[in-house]
Amino acid sequence: MQNSEPLVDKLDVAGINAPQDQASVAQSKNSLETILQELRSEFARNSFAERQLRARAAQRAAKARAEASSALARAADADARREQAERELAELADRSLRLESSLREAAATLNSLHKMGLFRLTRQRFRDWRHAKLIRNSPLFDAGWYVQRYPEVETSGLDPAHEFLWNAALLGRNPGPGFDSSRYLLQHTDVAQTGMNPLLHYILFGAAEGREIRPADAQPTGRPSK
Repeated sequence: MQNSEPLVDKLDVAGINAPQDQASVAQSKNSLETILQELRSEFARNSFAERQLRARAAQRAAKARAEASSALARAADADARREQAERELAELADRSLRLESSLREAAATLNSLHKMGLFRLTRQRFRDWRHAKLIRNSPLFDAGWYVQRYPEVETSGLDPAHEFLWNAALLGRNPGPGFDSSRYLLQHTDVAQTGMNPLLHYILFGAAEGREIRPADAQPTGRPSK
């Protein structure tokens, strides 16, 4: 900003301290008007600069308030997330305790069943169910043919697949026209020694091992394999 000459000095230069005549008065008046105009211009410039400074200060203050508000919002959000995480951890710990209690109860129950022999019986029943399902789904097992060939099966009320699973080796029963149980055991004496159902053995092991099977009522040939 351009510094103006002090007003007193200008007044002295204008010679208004002792005006001599009309021309001097006019000259002094003009000088005063010039000085006044310069002062007004300087005041306007100062006012404009002040307004700019105030505007920039207001912008900085607004930005600072916005940043402070955003920081507070982030802090509040972080607190909310922390509280939510703490609640979830508490719920997880509670569920873990309940699960641990349930596992202890289940272990105690299984131990009791094991001591009573019921666990072994349940496991045997599940194994029989799975094996009967394998037999039932085998193309070598024909439930209609089996019931017709052994009518007592129908009167027993047992499922044909289960009845064959339990009694095939003992009674020499065949599951269908395509499989001779007795001849399978005669040909494969190692299977007979295990006491395993012949068709079940063939399904689980014999087919993959390439063991020979014969239709029901067919005469075996060759020597038994071991």
